[in-house]
This record gives sequence, structure tokens and C-alpha cells, in this order.
Amino acid sequence: MFKKIYTFLFLFFFGIIYNFRILVELPPIITNKYILKNYLKIFILNFFLLNFIDLLYNILNNTINNLFIKYFIIIVYSLLFYIPLNIFSYIYTFDKINNILNYYSANLIKIPNSKKDTVIKSEKDTVINYSSDNDKIDKTIYYSIIILMFYFISNLLIYIPIIGYYFNIILGIFVYSFYCFDYTCGIKNINNKLKFALFEQNFYFLLGYGTLFGTLNFYLNYICFFLIFCFLFPIAVFNLANLNIYNLKSNIYHSKFFYIPISLSNLFLSIIDSYLISYYSISKKTSLTRSTLTSSTLTSSTLTSSTLTSSSKNH
Repeated sequence: MFKKIYTFLFLFFFGIIYNFRILVELPPIITNKYILKNYLKIFILNFFLLNFIDLLYNILNNTINNLFIKYFIIIVYSLLFYIPLNIFSYIYTFDKINNILNYYSANLIKIPNSKKDTVIKSEKDTVINYSSDNDKIDKTIYYSIIILMFYFISNLLIYIPIIGYYFNIILGIFVYSFYCFDYTCGIKNINNKLKFALFEQNFYFLLGYGTLFGTLNFYLNYICFFLIFCFLFPIAVFNLANLNIYNLKSNIYHSKFFYIPISLSNLFLSIIDSYLISYYSISKKTSLTRSTLTSSTLTSSTLTSSTLTSSSKNH
């Protein structure tokens, strides 16, 4: 018991301390014109756009007294402006962040070759006990559904009475640590199935590594946090990529944290699958019935025509 507590504390605080190594990576960023240009585009767009939509929302919320009209206008505003503009901001921002990451990896930093990692060598022999559909995890769409389910569950836990408030900061740390690790594994070409196993294997360290982002997210408003996150995130990704934590220690790995999101994703997909199969079967039966009726009608018409023709000949 004491050994487990010591291991947790050691790895957790090592993750916190290692995250501050991003300060070492600041000089090449500050002096690079291409990276500064992309950062400047991110800051200018988000500063004015996010402040504008937030200001407009506050004006609508504070100036309209009638509750029914207020909620109606806010819903319309959210659907037409607030949500679309936030989505645009997110897509634009991460397009620029990807530019920074690609330039950074190609010109300013040397990422360890993932082909030399033992995790790649043991990939074929690895059995990860997530679900009966292990092979699907490597597929992009299926993996994206699992991640969305993971984020959805994390957000739901925040609304639990009393303890939800404390969950907010813990889940923020958990989510941002996985977010950094997810990008890092993409750089190192590690497949999705092994990504889950490696994250759980290094969970204590990564929890400490995400503490900075989780704490800032908890204490700062959305706009301030987002701008700071956009600046630090690319550096945090490459800082993490240089650490040797990508060797899977066991060829048989049992999931703990992702078992529920994967199980719920499988349930969700099976319900959709059964619905589509049922719908297809009903549609097929309907089309067959229609074709049968049409065929019968045509046959009846033909017989009737033949009968009338023969009758006219006899007369």
C-alpha cells in the first residue's frame, strides 16, 4: 500500500515538474517568424471574435427582462451565431496549431524514431482486453466515437450534486493530459489501440502533466484560458514526445479507464446498427410487396387484354 502511494506521488509530481520543461522550448518559438505569425493569427482572431460573441450574449442576457423572450432570443442567437462562431474559431485555431506542430517537428526539434520503440515491435503480439471489437479501435471513426463518449461522460460527471464541483478540476486535468498524449501519439505514429494502453500505463505521470492545463481551466475564464492553452499546447505536445514512455511493459493489458466509454460506444453503435437493419428489412419487404403487386397488376392486365382480344376475334 505504501509503495503504491509513493509511486503515485512520485510520478504525479514528476509529471507536474516535467511540464515546466516547456520553458526550455520557448526561445526557438519566440525567435521564429513563421511560428510567431501563426500564433499572432490565432490570438487576433480569437481575442476579437470570442470577446465579441461573449459581449453580445451578455447584452442580450442583461437587457431583456421578459424571461420567455430572453430565452427564445438567446436560443436563436446560440444556434445562429454563438455555436457556429465557436466551431469556426476551434477549426481555424487548430488548423494553425497543426501548422505550428508540423513546422516545429520538421525544423526545430528531433522526435525519437517510433520504429525503434519496443511498443511497435510488440504490436502484433499485444492483446488488449477492451471489448470483443478490439480491431475496430484502430479505425478512425470508431476511435472518434469513443473519444466523444469519453468527453461526454466527463462532462456529465461535473453535474453530480456536491461532488461534481470537485470533479470539475480532476476531470479537466484528466482530459487535457489525454489531449496532449493523443497528439503526441499521432506524431509518433502509434495506433489507437496501443494509445489507450500506453495512456493507462503512464496514467499517474500524465495526470501530473495535465495539472497545469486543468488548473488554469478551472480558475480562468474561457477566453483567457483558451488563448494561454493555444500558446502552450504545441510546446507541451513536443515536450511530451521527447520522453521515453512509449514502451508497453506487458503484452496483455486490461483496460480500466476506457472500458466504460468503449462499452457505451459499442452499445450505441449496436442500437444504430439494429435500427438500420430493421429499417432496411422493412424497406426491402415494402419494395418487394410493391413489385409483386405491380407484377400481379401487369399480369392481370395482360390476361384481361388477351381475354378481350380473343373474345373480339370469336365475335
